[in-house]
Amino acid sequence: MSATFPTVLKNELSFLNAKELIEKPNLETEYRRRRRTHIEFSESYISQNLDRVISYYKNGMKALIVMNTVGPNK
Repeated sequence: MSATFPTVLKNELSFLNAKELIEKPNLETEYRRRRRTHIEFSESYISQNLDRVISYYKNGMKALIVMNTVGPNK
């Protein structure tokens, strides 16, 4: 999935003579300022991190937790 509008659809809809709602330089500046994700790896049990996850929730933040039951290859 991509957030980029495909060229083929732009061509098909060109008869609408639509224009951008936000000028490209402003849009690019806004996206550069945003920090969308923070990735943090932890080799521990979820029970050891519950306080932190609950804190994220209480502060209006979002968290994605991925757990793997397969051990690392050594």
